[in-house]
Amino acid sequence: PAEMKPLADKFIDKGFTVYAVRLPGHGTSPADLRERSWEDWMSAVNRAYEILATCVDSVCLVGFSTGGALSLIQASERPDKLAATVVVNPPVKFKNKNMMFVPLIHNVSEVVRWASSFEGVMPYRANNPEHARINYRHIPVRGVYELVRMNYAITEQLASVECPCLLMQSTNDPVIAADSSKVLLNKLINADTRYVEVESDRHGIVYENTNGTHKTILQYIEKITDVKNQSDFFKEDQKWAS
Repeated sequence: PAEMKPLADKFIDKGFTVYAVRLPGHGTSPADLRERSWEDWMSAVNRAYEILATCVDSVCLVGFSTGGALSLIQASERPDKLAATVVVNPPVKFKNKNMMFVPLIHNVSEVVRWASSFEGVMPYRANNPEHARINYRHIPVRGVYELVRMNYAITEQLASVECPCLLMQSTNDPVIAADSSKVLLNKLINADTRYVEVESDRHGIVYENTNGTHKTILQYIEKITDVKNQSDFFKEDQKWAS
């Protein structure tokens, strides 16, 4: 939630109801994150959606990085009241080529975890975060492994997404390959999708509001919700006319 708060505050100022989801293992400790699966993260998103949907007429999902991927998985389930999804810098393709070995490293770690005082051959990897105040300096290999598992799941479900989608990508993201969003774009075959590139060499463009990121997202959601409200109004008007 700390990473999304600057954007959330602007939505609140415009009268939107906002629910900032804390994914299990995030905002606590690397040790906590090590014990969580991507299904745990998905459960938190599902629960937040159910709570928010009881308070509003329509819901828009706005997710950054891991949250963006989870938002698309949620959208693929076509929940009631879903109006649109915004995905920023999704972790689909990683710049670090060593990421392809993460599943292997994780499996080895699990086998030897009980026998080693270090809990495996490589339980954590050092991290140099852009925002050290809110991001971990060490990332559990298990957490990265769960990202890989999540990506396997998302690629199988994108064709089921039918709501409007906004995909945003940093042009020179130091963490995620610049064509990550385009990978999703090519698989969102049943969604009205808009793709926007943000000139930046940073990953955390939502927290930093890089090159008008907040404005782009706000304008997109305002347009989507305005169109939906007008559509609902005309449906209600037709109901009374009949």
